[in-house]
Amino acid sequence: MNFFARICILALFAGLSLIPGCGAKPANTVATANTTDTDPNAPKASAEELDQLVTLPYEAEDCVWKITPDKKEITAVLHFDKVDTGKLAADVERLQAGTDVTIPTQTWYPSDLVVDSDLHGDDQLRGKAFSAAPFYKEPYNNGRVVRVQGTDYWVLQLSAK
Repeated sequence: MNFFARICILALFAGLSLIPGCGAKPANTVATANTTDTDPNAPKASAEELDQLVTLPYEAEDCVWKITPDKKEITAVLHFDKVDTGKLAADVERLQAGTDVTIPTQTWYPSDLVVDSDLHGDDQLRGKAFSAAPFYKEPYNNGRVVRVQGTDYWVLQLSAK
């Protein structure tokens, strides 16, 4: 290999090693990431974190939940597979018969539920309410769980006494 070829290869490698540092870094990357973590009103999607606060009798496929700033109330929307939905339905029906209820949808609910309520034109979800006893964990030992009609979604509403 001649001297000129070696110089060209070295220059090429030197130029390539400088390229990653040339781009502009996003100015608000850290601020955006921290904003969602520190917003106490932002819904959470961690079933593991929810399971530390309440008992999840079955593994949820999807979950989104909120806790009030005073930590006295938790509302969660849980989606279970068909098998676990059947088991949970049997568990809660053994405790008490369900009662027909409507509950208002929230903007943070999964889009499947919001679309379903839009079909009725009243921003309400219809379902059967049961005791939430299978979900109780101190201090959250009061509330109900609502099976949303025609779905495998459940809305859990718990409060601390």
